[in-house]
Amino acid sequence: MALGSFADARTDFDRALELNLASAQGYLNRGILHVGHLANYDAGIADLRRVLALEPTNTDAALNLGMALYKKREYQAAVDQYSSLLNILPDNARLYYLRALAYGEMRDFTNALKDGTRAKGLGLAIDDALLAKSQARPDYK
Repeated sequence: MALGSFADARTDFDRALELNLASAQGYLNRGILHVGHLANYDAGIADLRRVLALEPTNTDAALNLGMALYKKREYQAAVDQYSSLLNILPDNARLYYLRALAYGEMRDFTNALKDGTRAKGLGLAIDDALLAKSQARPDYK
């Protein structure tokens, strides 16, 4: 899809939300569009937080908020978001993997390895070499 098409989609979401300001799904879709296709992280984060204000247990919004924070390089906020979501979905391998990535960006290789190992134990296909790389870091404890 061309970037112009994504901008058109954003305009369509804007119009739809003008008609229904309480549409959690509308904010979710626009937030994902902002983050995933337009690289407008602040707008996407605002939309995803609006979804969570309307529907505090919306796991799609919570997951996408974590990914938006990660893409914005707010790694600690991403870790906090994934940790909150893991309280709801404690056996979600993808969440452990995403949190491991954020820990890695913060150079917290101990927790990165712990979460990567947990994700693999839950069935996510993770290369053993990637886990060994974290363990081989000089700051691994």
